[in-house]
Amino acid sequence: MLTSGFSIFGGPMKRVLSLGLLLAWTLSAMAIPWQASAANGEITLYKEPGLKGDTLVITDDTDNLAYTRWNDRARSLYVESGTWEVCRQAGYHDCVTVHAYERFDDLQRIGLDRAISSLRQVEEGRP
Repeated sequence: MLTSGFSIFGGPMKRVLSLGLLLAWTLSAMAIPWQASAANGEITLYKEPGLKGDTLVITDDTDNLAYTRWNDRARSLYVESGTWEVCRQAGYHDCVTVHAYERFDDLQRIGLDRAISSLRQVEEGRP
């Protein structure tokens, strides 16, 4: 017979179990924003070939670069993370897909020199 007063149904053990569940729930809730931000990609546009000159770092879909004064101005780009559609027209039309860690020192190579008007991140494997 237990005489210490500890049991799994009440007393100190119940409080330990409750605190453990609370800690697990808190940690899982904290992980959700981190996981969401990890999915966000990043791409950098450069005004000169060779990843030189002024830069524009993009982390969100941008349907029209005219709002940023970068429409048809990029000469090179680097994809830090994510898979992106880089498009000749505003509204995501006439696009080229680029992937994480790709470096384009001269956008003429893919027909986008001074021709980018919109960009958006896409899921891997999207048609």
